[in-house]
Amino acid sequence: MFFHLYGVTDRDDIRCINSTFPIVEREEKAGYGGVYRTCEPCLAWLNALAAGDPDAEIDL
Repeated sequence: MFFHLYGVTDRDDIRCINSTFPIVEREEKAGYGGVYRTCEPCLAWLNALAAGDPDAEIDL
């Protein structure tokens, strides 16, 4: 939500910002079967918003 509020809508920018938290990424990938749960929902929601469905249920 903060990415959207601050106008950060480029997927590469979101990945770059999330990459500045390597410990979080490493621990989440280890704990959730390879899924970076901080980054992936952001990207999925951005896709839903671009498709015109901001209320989409994001399932990981």
